[in-house]
Amino acid sequence: IFTYALHETGAQATESIKIGDDLEVDMAGARQVGIDQLFVNHDRKAHSEPVTLEVLALDEIMTIL
Repeated sequence: IFTYALHETGAQATESIKIGDDLEVDMAGARQVGIDQLFVNHDRKAHSEPVTLEVLALDEIMTIL
């Protein structure tokens, strides 16, 4: 789906970011195609997954973008 989205929008992976709250689906999928990831960790789950950025709440995203 990530490759398809890049193709359909004409975007480059290096200029894109995936915002999501699922480490396996959102973060790993984006990472596999070279898209930066912003993990919204609502539940403050401890994890060892590599993510580009991490926030605890949606309102924190605006300070990053």
